[in-house]
Amino acid sequence: MNKLLSALLTAIFYCVFLASIEYTPMNIREENTYYFSYFSLLFIYLMYSVPFLVIVGIPFSMLIEKIENRITFKSSIRRYSFNVSLYLLAGIIVALFFSLLSKGNILMKLLDLKVF
Repeated sequence: MNKLLSALLTAIFYCVFLASIEYTPMNIREENTYYFSYFSLLFIYLMYSVPFLVIVGIPFSMLIEKIENRITFKSSIRRYSFNVSLYLLAGIIVALFFSLLSKGNILMKLLDLKVF
């Protein structure tokens, strides 16, 4: 239950941040151009991120916990750095998987500095 709550809160915070970046305020909008409202952006982002975090994030988290429980650590700093390393590795694996699915197009768009 804690993992589900954590995944939902992560999705909400991530989507609020992303919608805040993508939202165009009324005073700088151009005429005859459609813009999404803040809440519609938030809803769209939540529609995609919640299922992803629940389907992919929770199993990866459970797998990392199983790996962590099999290893004994002498200090909490080593345990923490081990956990951070495994979560980073899980994120890289997921990013590479989606990059392979899109034939590298997503990764190239993310690394394109002109977009930022």
